[in-house]
Amino acid sequence: MNRDILVKLLLLQVTVADHRLQYAVMEADDERERAFIEGVLAACEFIEDALEEMWEA
Repeated sequence: MNRDILVKLLLLQVTVADHRLQYAVMEADDERERAFIEGVLAACEFIEDALEEMWEA
């Protein structure tokens, strides 16, 4: 894998993990806010799974 791409993927992985942790500790009273947070967490999990598949390939 190209070194530049590898660095970008590592930065993406760190950024997604950081966002996942930040959103995981958020509390929301509004149903729409909770749905948004759950959507962000689901997207983060999807990206993390995709990156993991790439590392294993």
